[in-house]
Amino acid sequence: MVASKLLDLPLIMADHGLAKNIETSEYWENFGFKLHRIWRQAFKTVIRWIVKEADAIYSPGPDIESKLTSLSSHARRKTQTFPIGIDTDLYRPDDRMRIEVRGRLGLKDEIVGVFVGRLDIESGLQYLVRAIPLVSNNAHLKILIVGDGSMRQEYEEQANSIAPGVFIFVGYSDRVHELLNAADFFVFPKIFAGGYSIALREAMSTAVAPIATAGVDSHDDIITDQVDGLLVPPRDPEALATAINSLLSSGEPREEMGRRARQKIAERFSLASFVEKMDRLLMTGSGHGTRE
Repeated sequence: MVASKLLDLPLIMADHGLAKNIETSEYWENFGFKLHRIWRQAFKTVIRWIVKEADAIYSPGPDIESKLTSLSSHARRKTQTFPIGIDTDLYRPDDRMRIEVRGRLGLKDEIVGVFVGRLDIESGLQYLVRAIPLVSNNAHLKILIVGDGSMRQEYEEQANSIAPGVFIFVGYSDRVHELLNAADFFVFPKIFAGGYSIALREAMSTAVAPIATAGVDSHDDIITDQVDGLLVPPRDPEALATAINSLLSSGEPREEMGRRARQKIAERFSLASFVEKMDRLLMTGSGHGTRE
């Protein structure tokens, strides 16, 4: 913000969830911060300051916009809200890739779920691990965990103790589109997050039926429950197990749910539309070139 003043350049603010997560204690614990009340107040002050000075503001989801505008009235006239686009050409179903990747991972006739994200407290993976013993037929179930983070070792230890043989921790990967093709369903037990979930929409674009937590990361706006995915309460292993059970026992309905999920992503969340809207926001923030 200081640099924009010194250089007389426009300031564009993007909020991917800080405003929304300020009241979440686990958010601060994620960074090892103590004295949460002090940090909350400090960050609210900083956000209000930046919002007031910003030329334009980007928010990827309506829930984030709502929280931001509640913190500062200046945000109402400056904020534009639209989700980051998904590359549906890269994230698409590919039968040949599915066979190749499953072979590489040693997967045969198993039903495979996949999670993609940071392995920190926000992931909610402990609830997924606790859900697996409650799944009625988990003998042929595998869950791929794609990602890395500060809690990876802790999650691996929990998985080996509570659900041995079910979880495969892949680690960080820049070939997520391939791993998604190996899956039969996507499971996203996040307890808080910022933005407008990219990982969830990439899975849906790959025609993988999703399970996600309601009230988190705009999941409710992305998924139509029981139509193109399943929504469950956060921090609820029993509900997660019920949702997984329903997908394990329904091959054709599960595949149809995945097809509807991809159709929604293609219609609502195209990359071209995102680029066009972001271009307009940047032009608005720069005063249509008057400050160049």
